[in-house]
Amino acid sequence: MAECYGSADDRFQVKLDQVVIELIAASCIDAKKLETGGILIGKYDEELRLATIVEATPPPKGSRQGKTKFLRGTLGLKKLLDRHWENGLYYLGEWHFHPYGEALPSPQDISQMRQLAGDQRYHCPEPILIIAAGCPEQEFDLGVFIVPHSGDFVPLGLL
Repeated sequence: MAECYGSADDRFQVKLDQVVIELIAASCIDAKKLETGGILIGKYDEELRLATIVEATPPPKGSRQGKTKFLRGTLGLKKLLDRHWENGLYYLGEWHFHPYGEALPSPQDISQMRQLAGDQRYHCPEPILIIAAGCPEQEFDLGVFIVPHSGDFVPLGLL
């Protein structure tokens, strides 16, 4: 089972495998009232219109969590991404948790994603951002966004 999200103009679509949603939920529950996050791994279809996210990582080692701040660590990510690259899977973006907040990007989120989109080292010119928000023990929301080359922040709605 998966959830699919799309842009209003039908230009972008993101499919989240159930295992991704479950990992994000479990990581948010573990974090309690602290922000947390990780990276998204997956692939694109041949037309580069649909991104399928097949894995989300828990917070990598070296990550720093706070009540209103999350700094993602990088330990072990290169090795993980190299292994996935051999199987046709790629870094697609980031996810993080706004505990008891809204599934909307903060000004800092927007700035960081635009920076990431312009950084050729990531090989990810149109990164995806997933924001989990609310109370994960009961119910939480997912906000899914993409940052295309233009730098605009495009929200994707559940299809």
